[in-house]
Amino acid sequence: MKKKMIIAIIASMCLMTACAGNTISEASGSVKTNATTAASGSDVLAENTVSDIKEDDTANMTVTDGQDIVIDEGGEYVIGGSAQNSTIYVDADGEEEVRLVLNGLNISNEAAPCIYVKSADKVVISTTSDDNSLNVSGTFAEDEENADAVIFAKDDLEFDGSGTLTVTSTDKGISCNDSIKISSGTIKADAASDGIHANDTLTVDDGELIINAAEGLESTVVTVNGGSIEIAASDDGINAAQKSDSYSPLFEMNGGSVTIVMASGDTDGIDVNGDIRINGGTIDITGQSAFDYDGSAEFNGGTIIINGEQVDTIQNQMFGNPGQMGNMSGGEFDGSMPPGGEEMQPPEGMEEMEPPEGMEGMQPPEGMEGGPGRGGMRGPGQRQ
Repeated sequence: MKKKMIIAIIASMCLMTACAGNTISEASGSVKTNATTAASGSDVLAENTVSDIKEDDTANMTVTDGQDIVIDEGGEYVIGGSAQNSTIYVDADGEEEVRLVLNGLNISNEAAPCIYVKSADKVVISTTSDDNSLNVSGTFAEDEENADAVIFAKDDLEFDGSGTLTVTSTDKGISCNDSIKISSGTIKADAASDGIHANDTLTVDDGELIINAAEGLESTVVTVNGGSIEIAASDDGINAAQKSDSYSPLFEMNGGSVTIVMASGDTDGIDVNGDIRINGGTIDITGQSAFDYDGSAEFNGGTIIINGEQVDTIQNQMFGNPGQMGNMSGGEFDGSMPPGGEEMQPPEGMEEMEPPEGMEGMQPPEGMEGGPGRGGMRGPGQRQ
């Protein structure tokens, strides 16, 4: 496969003066000079483009301080080295697939993504056995796409490989406007906002995720089919919310393991603005609110552990703070805290409340005396 390489040529006189630090390693793909910080936007990237060179082999690239790499054709690109203020841009045809093989890649930026996918059918980010580290330490520069993640993509992303990718961010770790699929490899994300975010769907088939963030995983549809996921979060561990008009919010787990440790306060281990389906795997949540969902819940298989205690229902914790409403198991509030928590007490001044006048002797409808999930109808979230 032929690949285009555009090398920015600096006048030879500059090499003896202020531009001496901006040498460019030979590579396949497009390499542009950027003497300050990695910049976003095609207008900036078009500067200093003066020649085309074509090669047939897989591209091998080395990042350099203050220089951006632009990949404008489909294919495989092996990228390594260490650099500051350098962005890898993917700006290929919308029907082409690009594979980025991270081979001991280390980039530290001040205000721009380390990898920015502007256009492609799909970009696969693969890791070799070497460790890879991507970091943004400052406030992200504003652009029309709101590129606020260390890895930011407008199109589909997939992650695989045998190595480790560590992402550190002052905002989002990994963010995609479409869908993200994780097939293998290890991803460590430390982010002030979302660890991994996808607008449409986020699917984990295998691999290892270790996330420390305000929200661990966020998408409209979050599906876990396998792998190991460890999340420490201060807002929601996993959040399935309406981020896309193409899907309805859903969390589905079919295998693998998810371990979530929540900070105190108004937090939820798994927060779904729609339905929950747990068909297999193990979910282990530590926190005062394990599940918060707006739709239905199905517990068809697998294991759920809340605060060290195995349970057989998906309890809907509408409000998680002591002194407020308690668990809803099977559609009925029982006035208690989640397993492992303390028993809830009624709010001050409401201990002796009486039912409204005329309703003292009312009985529940026939067949529902036990309440949903208690000898009558089976409530939502109870195991089949």
